[in-house]
Amino acid sequence: MAGRRGQRTSATEPKLPASFINDPEHWRARAEEMRRLAEDINDAATKEMMLRIARDYENLAVRAEERSRSPKVD
Repeated sequence: MAGRRGQRTSATEPKLPASFINDPEHWRARAEEMRRLAEDINDAATKEMMLRIARDYENLAVRAEERSRSPKVD
């Protein structure tokens, strides 16, 4: 099965609805998951990378909240 940009995806891979992009809780959950995984990492560079990704997910949550407060353009 082909995914975005021709990437292959598994038939069992969960399909995310397009609305997840605008869902701050989705991004916060991803951030929390990344922080939880980082707790078990011993390599400092890898841990910092994972924590940076968690911060990026938090930033995406803020942007999703901002979009939800913006007036809709038809």
